[in-house]
Amino acid sequence: MKDAIIYATNWGKRKMVKQNDQNKSQQMNNYKFSDQEYTSIRAEMIQRIDAINSQIMTAIVTIISSWVAGLTLLIEETKIENLSFSNLLLIDLVRTFVFLIPIFYFIPLAIKSGENLTQIVSISAYIRVFYDYSSIKNDTEKMNWETSNNIMSSINVDRGNKKSKILKLCDETYTILASCSYAIYILFSIFCINDFKRGGKIILIIYIIIIIILAVIAGVSVGLIHAVSCTKNNMMSMTKRYVYGYIDRAKQLGIFSEQEAKTAKRELNPDSYFQ
Repeated sequence: MKDAIIYATNWGKRKMVKQNDQNKSQQMNNYKFSDQEYTSIRAEMIQRIDAINSQIMTAIVTIISSWVAGLTLLIEETKIENLSFSNLLLIDLVRTFVFLIPIFYFIPLAIKSGENLTQIVSISAYIRVFYDYSSIKNDTEKMNWETSNNIMSSINVDRGNKKSKILKLCDETYTILASCSYAIYILFSIFCINDFKRGGKIILIIYIIIIIILAVIAGVSVGLIHAVSCTKNNMMSMTKRYVYGYIDRAKQLGIFSEQEAKTAKRELNPDSYFQ
């Protein structure tokens, strides 16, 4: 009787293991990664890259227009004779504050750029795990463009090199333009102080308080633009997270075994490139 119970228990365990293996195999077969999906997500990546480039061109046009407007006011001011004191102060204020417009305008553009960069990283990691690496593991038609592109990109070549000028300037267009506009704002604010001195001590103090407050707000805005749009924050720091996340997802779907997932993390670890 005891032997019969043991046999029945072992038989039940073997049956459960076999059933789990069958479920895993069936689950894995339910996930098919087609050329159509690959083409679709690659197209989405290209669209997001195009969107980033388009936004940068918009930013350049905006900041050039603002700078031209500020310089035009400076030139026109010198041409006007018998300009009243109130009009002089008004022109000075407008001419100074016009250089802040690009900074505040860049904030939503930078946030959107950071979002696009993050999604590009996600798509890239998805392709590398579910297409490039899986095609090698399963000995199917080989795909390797995305993996090779990531390895050979200047971002990964310079990864870990703190002195790299390429890495520091990657996708810092918004930060550079905003910083230039901020510097011009400071210079013009200082330049206008002499005009406000003519209005008396109270007007001068009010003007200085206003430009300081705006300078602080603009400075924080430049920092925010850098934080949300730079490559280091939105691509380098997110790459490992997405690669490992998709490998874990592949393991959950039964595409990778436990050992295969560990091997994939070691081979696809972005920090290991060129070390």
